[in-house]
Amino acid sequence: MKYLNYKSLMLLIILLIAEITFCTVSKQFSPLPRNEQVKPLPFRKSFTKFQSQNLVNEGECFWSIKNSYETDLEQKTSNKIYEALSTTCNGEIAIHLEDKTHSESLIIKDYLSKTEVSIEGFNTLGIVIGQTEWSRDIENDFILTIDESSTISLRLKNIIFIGAGAVKLDGDSWVLIEQSSFQLPITTKNDVVGSQYPFISATKGVLEVKQCSFGSDEDITNIGSPAVSVKSGCIKFICSISSFTNLHSGAIDLEVGISSTAQIEESKFNKCGSDVALSGGVYVIGQYNEDEEDCDDEDAPPPPEEQPGSEPGYPGQEGYGQINNEQSNININVNIDHQNKTKKNKCKGDGETEPSVDPVDPPVPLPYPRTGIKKYKSQYKHQIKSKSDSPVVYPCDQPIHGYPEQHESDDGQRSEEPDCYYYDDDYIYDRDIGKVSIKGNQFYQCSGQIAGGILFGERVLPISATGNHFFQNTAIDAEGAKDIIFQSKELLDRAGG
Repeated sequence: MKYLNYKSLMLLIILLIAEITFCTVSKQFSPLPRNEQVKPLPFRKSFTKFQSQNLVNEGECFWSIKNSYETDLEQKTSNKIYEALSTTCNGEIAIHLEDKTHSESLIIKDYLSKTEVSIEGFNTLGIVIGQTEWSRDIENDFILTIDESSTISLRLKNIIFIGAGAVKLDGDSWVLIEQSSFQLPITTKNDVVGSQYPFISATKGVLEVKQCSFGSDEDITNIGSPAVSVKSGCIKFICSISSFTNLHSGAIDLEVGISSTAQIEESKFNKCGSDVALSGGVYVIGQYNEDEEDCDDEDAPPPPEEQPGSEPGYPGQEGYGQINNEQSNININVNIDHQNKTKKNKCKGDGETEPSVDPVDPPVPLPYPRTGIKKYKSQYKHQIKSKSDSPVVYPCDQPIHGYPEQHESDDGQRSEEPDCYYYDDDYIYDRDIGKVSIKGNQFYQCSGQIAGGILFGERVLPISATGNHFFQNTAIDAEGAKDIIFQSKELLDRAGG
């Protein structure tokens, strides 16, 4: 009897605890008053929240571009990108190219100044979103031109640009190109295009190329120009995680100015270049921009006393590369298009001035120019102190990062160090311009006249050139370097060589 009473008591206690717990939980999860209930998120907001790669954001003017569409301002549909950009919008303009192919030659001018625009390929293939092929509809015109009057911020994504002369940046604008490809039409992949335009040309503004591919694995792409051409007026150039493949005329031709910077990182250069390219992978040179002022540079060192008034210090200037008779009458004449430019010194109140050059006798050409065109070998293994002697080149003090390859030196010894040489140039006395970082890239089976991988020309300030890997590259010229050339020992040291 006592046992039953004790058991009943325990059962009552358990039931009482369960009742209290149920009441508490029910109270906590009871419906909110009508005016306090949480409203569901709108579909658009909740949808874009989980599409981090989607370019469409709240407050944008979103346009759908499809070949079958007519222009409808209310529905924001059209068959031309130009129609979407011509409309008034209070926020950003987001454009989806919904067909597999789109044909239009587009010029963006000042009517879109200070406007943010995104254009994304949105070719729907079932549940997969594919790239849209964008080609020109006007012969001998660029697919996309950002006019010099425009200050647009433009983002291009998920697009296959078909044909040379794809993107031209002439304005003080910001352009980001990501997850896109640049190819020739199938019928012209093995022919030189008459226009000989690069895929991307930038003369001003800021250009970023990210996760893009240039060329094709199957065929040689011959456009008669490097795939990417950047001039000194482009204040910032970034290329990252991109691939350059089978580009007959080279991959990147980079010209940096006084106030410009460039970064090329974590990219692959595969079978780029030929006998028509100075460097199969990357060619870099410092160049004064005509708009740059360089009259009040108190830090620039004066010309050496041993050669007064000898060598003007920038490509393209009259007398550039010449020194007087007492110094062997050397004329350094480099066959590159950068020589065709002229620097303008814009001094305050003085108008344009030209530096004076002492008259010299007609110079004789130097067999091995000092600008990276050729390098010297065993007869110049030791430094020549006299100013009257030719510039000297030495083997690298230590290997540049790369895959070591066996090759014979002039004394018959085999070496496993990468083929890398620098120039000891006593004649450069004016300051270097342009800050460049080229690191963490791969150069595989690239070839050029002077360098297979990288050519650092004069007046370049290399911030870093470490972590690059070289394999089976070649220089067409017997005096070239298959992997990398620096203009001077100082440039090599700066680059972390």
